Amino acid sequence: MKQILVCYDGSSNSDKALKEAIYYARKMNGEIELVYVKDEKGFASSVLANETHAIPTIPTHATSTMYPGTLPLIPESNNIEEEGETGHSLSQVDNVFREANVILTKEKMQVKTHLLVGKPSTEICNYAEEQDKDLIIVGSRDLNAIEKIAMRSTSEKIVKEATCPVLVVK
Repeated sequence: MKQILVCYDGSSNSDKALKEAIYYARKMNGEIELVYVKDEKGFASSVLANETHAIPTIPTHATSTMYPGTLPLIPESNNIEEEGETGHSLSQVDNVFREANVILTKEKMQVKTHLLVGKPSTEICNYAEEQDKDLIIVGSRDLNAIEKIAMRSTSEKIVKEATCPVLVVK
């Protein structure tokens, strides 16, 4: 398991998932890639809320290498665009990757980062398969009774859809 994909959204559970990935990467001399997925529904509403502000964005698929303690943390791209249908607010992505950088700096780890826009479970599983990842690590989220009836959690969907092993961290 040398290629580890970590689903990271800045939550305390994704922090736990990142720490677990660091542990496995060190034990197996593996590589970590953080993936942040902006749900396209949330993205559409954030575009409408900021329609009068021109915010620089990056395309829906962008990759970079993050070195502990360095900035910028957002995935690099040659196609910086104004905010629109195919982009994602740099400040939102930057905040999430800054949170990850606190852990990475402390652990002296280098990782690759990747931004996706779409349905989180589908995007994560497709990306893991395309990139031939050996393991997906994701934090769990407790759902209340109504949420459990109405929908499955993203981590549960990833477990069912993924073609590689998935580790869910609580």
